[in-house]
Amino acid sequence: MSALPLRRNRIPLCLGLCLAVMAVAPSAVRAQWDGIDPAAVARLESATDFLAAQKAFSVDTESALEAVLETGQKIEFGFVITLAVERPNKLRAERRGDLLAQAFFYDGTSLTLFNPDEGVYATVEAPPTIEGMLDFAREKLDIVAPAGDLVYSNAFEILMEDVTTAF
Repeated sequence: MSALPLRRNRIPLCLGLCLAVMAVAPSAVRAQWDGIDPAAVARLESATDFLAAQKAFSVDTESALEAVLETGQKIEFGFVITLAVERPNKLRAERRGDLLAQAFFYDGTSLTLFNPDEGVYATVEAPPTIEGMLDFAREKLDIVAPAGDLVYSNAFEILMEDVTTAF
């Protein structure tokens, strides 16, 4: 498998903007509902259209997952994702954080998932395009690639699905 660099054609993408529009409700995004700022939606659409047009890009994100226990106590788990894409058939994604470390490698013919902390990996034949591989991984393997939603040509529609609040 050819190595895909992790820091090629860095795009100054504010993932916080993308995450700001992801909440939860019906997907008719163009309608102007209370709580949805059209300017925020337009910025997300512009950013996702820009990514869809790129032959190669990389994105670094920092996120947190908050778990609320039955006692009401909140626990936060932080993680970092590094994603590199070379269309139509190369992807490298790494997820590192409090809960796990994983790396995904896709070379146009196979998908490999590597967990360095456990020293284990698995490889499977995959469809010939990134979008096909992402669908295959999610539907057949129950695996979601880190930041994979940003790779789809219709990322805007995916990210806006079920949104109730955007600012």
